[in-house]
Amino acid sequence: MSIEKKDIIDYITEENGKKVLSISDHLQWDDMHHLLMLQEKINMYLSAIETGQVSDYYPNATNGYVICLYLKYEPDEQGIVFLEEIKKFVNKLGYEFKYTILSE
Repeated sequence: MSIEKKDIIDYITEENGKKVLSISDHLQWDDMHHLLMLQEKINMYLSAIETGQVSDYYPNATNGYVICLYLKYEPDEQGIVFLEEIKKFVNKLGYEFKYTILSE
């Protein structure tokens, strides 16, 4: 799966009693369209959490939700600002947001 499939949750796992919803992002950070795609994907994940769509997965994971973004490329300055704003927003909703840059 990937960020380009905005209507699909890439991966769901359990970690430390939390449901972890992961996004795989293989795109460069030099395009505003990338930020819009990422925002749409995260919004879809939040909607899936809020509507209970993912509650059946890992029923023993009752300690909340984490959205994890796995990046192929390091974000530029605008990308970092964007990701930090997403983190604040998701945290205010009571969930966690993390991102990791994968090394080759």
